Amino acid sequence: MQPPKKPGQILGYQVLNPKRPAKSVESAVPDIRTPWIPFFDDSNNLFINQLVYHYENSSTHRTAINTKLVYTVGDGFMVNRKDGQPYKKDEKLEHWLAEVNAEGESLQELFGRWALDYILTGNFAIETAEEGSRLNLYHRDVTEVRLGKPTGASIKKAHLSQHWGQVLNGRNASSKYEVKEIPIFQFDAPQEHALLYVRDYRTGRRFYGLPDYYTLGGMKWVNIEYKIPAFNLDRMENKFVPSGLLTLFGEPPKGLKTDEYLNSFIRSFTGEGNNSKLIAQIVSNETQAPQYVQVNDEPEGIFRELQELAVQNLLRAHRTHPALLVETSGKLSSSSEVRTLFEIYMNTVIVNYQNTLLKPLNKLLAYAGFADYELAISNVVPISFIGSVDVNAVIQANEARKELGLEALPELEGRSVGNVPI
Repeated sequence: MQPPKKPGQILGYQVLNPKRPAKSVESAVPDIRTPWIPFFDDSNNLFINQLVYHYENSSTHRTAINTKLVYTVGDGFMVNRKDGQPYKKDEKLEHWLAEVNAEGESLQELFGRWALDYILTGNFAIETAEEGSRLNLYHRDVTEVRLGKPTGASIKKAHLSQHWGQVLNGRNASSKYEVKEIPIFQFDAPQEHALLYVRDYRTGRRFYGLPDYYTLGGMKWVNIEYKIPAFNLDRMENKFVPSGLLTLFGEPPKGLKTDEYLNSFIRSFTGEGNNSKLIAQIVSNETQAPQYVQVNDEPEGIFRELQELAVQNLLRAHRTHPALLVETSGKLSSSSEVRTLFEIYMNTVIVNYQNTLLKPLNKLLAYAGFADYELAISNVVPISFIGSVDVNAVIQANEARKELGLEALPELEGRSVGNVPI
């Protein structure tokens, strides 16, 4: 991985400019020279890649997204029958869910990757491959996908590359940075290999989605939170500006050149282990005494305030609360408050993610030959809820007997532990 070539470029693509919102390219689609539609015309086709970069470089932002991911994926899938009857284990369906492609990956594994792509970027891509009557599903990194220009009212193709930073918006990609073509998945006709592209709806944007935290103003705070520690790291390594200016008069010691003497002096009195060292010198003439001017480098309080504001506003953009984060510190809220926050969060944020992710999966489930079933998600429950649960009221007596190694009794069927007389 190459280092930045110039300020403002990191890992091959530019840092997002929070002052300029991502522009749509739809008004200019007929004028686009490339077969693919750029991912916003003011980002060198790399807007979606930049979102990944900022996810990797902002601790609060990353934690908030990871928390959304944990709650969205939950404890796994539940299979329900569409006719409302209880689900009885279907061996063929269970095998397909456990190995949904030729690489032996389960649908649950892929679901976690699609969920991360969607939460982070507002888009995700499902790659399909049909082998006879079997449908295989794969995760396609959504940052590698650019949609093809529409034909009539619909888009028929997508373009795949791992090197959009090198390809940029050139008309022809070189063989070194190949751009592959793949048809868009159609439910009404078999396709050997295709891509189902799903995006978050945003008014005025027909092709690519945007993550909710971006549209809620979170990007500028992501930039601020990243830049503050980056500034402090530079300051620690370089002192940002020199801490002082030392002027030496006279000639260097005999046998040393000027640059050799200065380099030796710097090594002796700067760097690790040399903080607050005392410099002592004897001179024969006061006019040869060194002069030292200290440069003020006191920390600015505004950076601490900005750090706090960045955290607060990032949480607002993600519509979450510190008590709900997977990684959190400080004083936690009471159990009842966490329960209320969790219910609001699940019903206003997480459920929307789950519904968007499950809709295409359930359509693919029917297309794969399992039209009688649909998938749902078993949601996780915060640890703080456990203490308020009456175990005797929710555990059935025969379930408790099974845990104790005892046989189930017909007369206890359906009765909770609390309703069994002692």
